[in-house]
Amino acid sequence: MNVALIVPVVESVPVHNIGPLLTLCARMEKNPDIDNLFIIVPQNVVPHDAARIAGFDDAIKLECDLVLFIDDDTIPPFNAFDSLYRVLKEKKAVAVSGLYYRRGYPYTSVWSKKVGKKAYQVSVEYGVHKIHYSGLGCALIDVNWVVKNLKKPYFEMEKSVELGTKVTDDITFFDKIRKKRGKVFGNADVRCAHIGNREIIDDGSVNQLRRSSVEASYSPYSTHQKVLQKALEKTKGNVLEVGVGRYSTPIIHKALKGRQALSLDTETEWIEFCKEFKSKNHKFGLIEEQQEHFRKEKWGLVFVDFGHEFQERALFVSQFKDIGKVFVIHDSEEYPVYEVVESFKYSYTDSQLRPFTSVCSDTIDVRKWFHEGD
Repeated sequence: MNVALIVPVVESVPVHNIGPLLTLCARMEKNPDIDNLFIIVPQNVVPHDAARIAGFDDAIKLECDLVLFIDDDTIPPFNAFDSLYRVLKEKKAVAVSGLYYRRGYPYTSVWSKKVGKKAYQVSVEYGVHKIHYSGLGCALIDVNWVVKNLKKPYFEMEKSVELGTKVTDDITFFDKIRKKRGKVFGNADVRCAHIGNREIIDDGSVNQLRRSSVEASYSPYSTHQKVLQKALEKTKGNVLEVGVGRYSTPIIHKALKGRQALSLDTETEWIEFCKEFKSKNHKFGLIEEQQEHFRKEKWGLVFVDFGHEFQERALFVSQFKDIGKVFVIHDSEEYPVYEVVESFKYSYTDSQLRPFTSVCSDTIDVRKWFHEGD
């Protein structure tokens, strides 16, 4: 049997996960059912569906029978493959997932089960359970079944017809499996940790994280307001907004006073939502269509708060770091966004409200803007 371990990576594997991944590989090599083990690492391929497609296509070319996805921010137990493989065989399943928690309050399980038209979280301490949806951060998949029964692309970040929401690639993937009557199981004995918020989210930390987040009665989409307003006051020059929003776009529009602004997003729905702010000084567009334009200008301020994947946001800032004098970045506590923040010469992070917001620059000491009494 040929097996591929696929680890989609942005920049590099987090230091917390190097040891567990090496231990997992060593354990898999000892499994008597595995004839050939292939390690596939799609690097800096975003968004997540593109990375999964690239890795899965390589596994097909290598004639792999099974694929084990381990995301670079998911820390697996050493026996993850053995435990998932046992369930896959016993239940004749298409996919079996380990259990871990989502980043951010309320830190729910990545498993869910559909009842009627709604999906409900599945939180269990042990055992094997039939589920409908799961994250793909630790998932064993039958390659031959997928190739035989599903049409390409197998992974898509698109709207889920069944749930009626725009979702990541995992839900749409499991939608396709269910429509073809494939079985999906979760093995709660495979308990993973999740890297995020500069913390390791696992069974030992999740309850404390939940308690700490209860105090947050504000909208998580508005926590950037104080930092963004300060940056607009302190900077000169035109403004680039990468990620249109109900809070940031009106603030930027109101603060222009002769400055020019370009607001971009990956989704036309958000651009349509904020169309009332379109003006001679404030233009809107899609990121991919405006790239040649915005990369040629030196922006006085760049606000970044877009995308469903934090890796995508971090990669954008890394690639276009030279186009702005000052960057304001939302959700800056998330991996790998905080690593990009730390790459600037000067940075200040507002950690009073979660999600955090950071203001960064290589040329201006932005820390002085937030001194007490300023």
